[in-house]
This record gives sequence, C-alpha cells and structure tokens, in this order.
Amino acid sequence: MDEFAPENCILSTNTSSISITKIAAATKRADKVIGMHFMNPVPIMKLVEIIKGYSTSKETFDAIYEMSKTLGKVPVGGK
Repeated sequence: MDEFAPENCILSTNTSSISITKIAAATKRADKVIGMHFMNPVPIMKLVEIIKGYSTSKETFDAIYEMSKTLGKVPVGGK
C-alpha cells in the first residue's frame, strides 16, 4: 500500500479472521487501515460492521462510516 497507493488512500479489508492491527502493521499508514465486514448476502443485508485497529484514526473511521451510508448500508461498531 505504501508504495502504490496515494497517501490519502484508506485500506479497508473484509476479513474477519486477521486482526486489523496486524494488517496495519504491514504499512506505514496504520491510521488508514480499517475493517468493513459486510453481512451475507451482501446485496440484501443492510448491516456492515466497521472494525478499527489499534491505530485507526477517527478521520478514517468517520470516512468509512459515512461511505457505508452512501452505499445504502447501516454501519455499526467502533465509535
């Protein structure tokens, strides 16, 4: 991510088995790493769980929270 993505890029993962903090440790931008766990079946279910890592910033959380709503989802978690 550090080499290929713009500095303002947020890395979001859908994994529920790897720690967000562990994923963030692989980048120099741990504040921009967050989890978005979409409930299945994704096209039907409105809920999306937002998971912060230890270093996820409030700005990253807020951006993903708001983006989830623009996708027609109901974001929960992390605040």
